[in-house]
Amino acid sequence: MGRISATVARLTPLPVTVINSHTHFDHVGGNAEFQEIWNRDLPYTRQNMRGESNVYSRDALAPERLCGALPTGTSSKSYSIRPWRSTHTLQDGERVNLGGRELKVIFTPGHTPDSLALLDRKNGLLFTGDSFYPGPIYLLVPETDFAAYARSVQRLATLEAQIKLLLPAHNLPVAEPFYLKRLADAVQQVQHGQAKSRVTEGHREYSFGGFSLLLLDR
Repeated sequence: MGRISATVARLTPLPVTVINSHTHFDHVGGNAEFQEIWNRDLPYTRQNMRGESNVYSRDALAPERLCGALPTGTSSKSYSIRPWRSTHTLQDGERVNLGGRELKVIFTPGHTPDSLALLDRKNGLLFTGDSFYPGPIYLLVPETDFAAYARSVQRLATLEAQIKLLLPAHNLPVAEPFYLKRLADAVQQVQHGQAKSRVTEGHREYSFGGFSLLLLDR
């Protein structure tokens, strides 16, 4: 079976600490392979630490959803997420010292209750997780709180002047910092009923330049 820990070991001989941007199944599948995992301490997070059966990964591992072949020995029919445990509770504003590089933890609840971003202020980098990425941003699962998401993206937008590059978790690996303000404006338009949408497959999609917001059609 494909193991992300083996790939990480080829990249660095240094100790590794895992910080998940949030604990959706597509972000924690390899957690059980590592000893040090830092997360928020929330009921939602603790529930996800129990792992997931194959039903949660079957769709994500379908051939049409992948950019390439699965690792040797990995099967969409049998893959499941093993239980894992957090070894440190993160705090909002906490500094993570990597040795010559420091990351600031910024809580960004909304997409999930335990969502967070990581700011490398010195180098002008912001790891946005799933709070922003180019393409359709999924805000349609039960754990999504759109009001909380709006507050979080407004908070991120205040950082735009400090950022040289966004590093999202999906689709494209980099994006320009102007998207932070554009995202915050887009969310406000949706909240105030000022944005047009189209309904497809039970979802309501609000499209903006370079990204869209995908909500349930209620």
